[in-house]
Formats: sequence, C-alpha cells, structure tokens
Amino acid sequence: MDFRFRGEAGTARLRSSWLTGSSSKESSLVFGRSGVEVWIDHTAMTGFAARDGELLAAFGNDGRTGRKVAHYRPLYASLLSVRPDPVLGFDAAERITAIHRAVPDTE
Repeated sequence: MDFRFRGEAGTARLRSSWLTGSSSKESSLVFGRSGVEVWIDHTAMTGFAARDGELLAAFGNDGRTGRKVAHYRPLYASLLSVRPDPVLGFDAAERITAIHRAVPDTE
C-alpha cells in the first residue's frame, strides 16, 4: 500500500503466512524521498535498513531469549507500568484497529 506521513510518500508491505510449518511474518517499508527501505522478519526477529544497496543498520535475535518472550515481555511491562510506552499502549492499539476498519475515501 502507499502511505503518506508528514507530507512524505512511501510504500508499505506486510506479508503473512499462517500455514503450519511455514508460519512467517515480515514487513517492508520504503520511504519515498530518502529511498530507505526497512525490512523486518518478525518470525526470525531480524531486520535491516538499506538505501540503494548500502546497508545502514541491521539487528537480530541474541539467541538467548525465546521469540515469544522477546516479543511479549516489553508489551506486558509497558501495559503494567505507571507510564506505558505510547506505541505499546491500548490507545495506540485502538487507533490502529480504527485505521484497519476504516473505509477508504473513494473521492
């Protein structure tokens, strides 16, 4: 899908497979003017940022923390904290759900 954020255009792709044995989730964002692509493999917990074939940053699983623990521990810690992270909170989840359910303007 195409998106616009703070006046800048880009594209976003979310690929998901829930088939047994091939469960995978990955996201890719390409920021228009800068040409930066951010790719995240949610299943392997790895990702990178690149521009024009040049690697800008990479991250990966530390190999010691289980995938589900690494995913959910920060979420639960935020929800239980006195000052929840604005991205991991219920308000953000509500806004994202509303966006997903919104009917696109066809005009």
